[in-house]
Amino acid sequence: MYKLEPDPKEMKAASIVAESSRLREVRLSTVKVENRLDAESSPDGLFPELGYGLVGFKISPKNVLGVEVGVRLFIGKKAQSGSVLAEMKECPEGGIMIELSLVGDYELPDGPIPDEAMKEGIPAFASLNGLYNCWPYFRQHLQYLTSSMGLPAFNLGPLIVRAKTHESDEPEPCGE
Repeated sequence: MYKLEPDPKEMKAASIVAESSRLREVRLSTVKVENRLDAESSPDGLFPELGYGLVGFKISPKNVLGVEVGVRLFIGKKAQSGSVLAEMKECPEGGIMIELSLVGDYELPDGPIPDEAMKEGIPAFASLNGLYNCWPYFRQHLQYLTSSMGLPAFNLGPLIVRAKTHESDEPEPCGE
């Protein structure tokens, strides 16, 4: 299970945009796969590590919000911490790196977008709803790519979005 735990203010800002938007389509933006396993390597003993998040967003003149979100899956003998995974520029020896990004296009209401929505609502919506709506597509692509490579299919668990409680100022670490 993977988690997003935004603060309640961010959830409220995202919900205002969510009430008036509609997901029109999800499309694959980029796929990059690096396989640096030895030919003799066995898939036994490989550990998956996943990083994910917002890549960016933009609003077209026709009031379509394009939200790009991405995942990076590293499969290797040595587990990488989330911060190391985010900073990797290339796949280390003895591993496989799969990077995917998807774009979700959302129809927004006609007319000008209020400043408050542009400042707080749209960024919050993009980071939360974009990732949540694209998650099943990430699951499908990662499972297909890993099984096509002769590896055990990587089963991406569910993404849970819930407001951060006051009991914990920090969200729980993500991972299975």
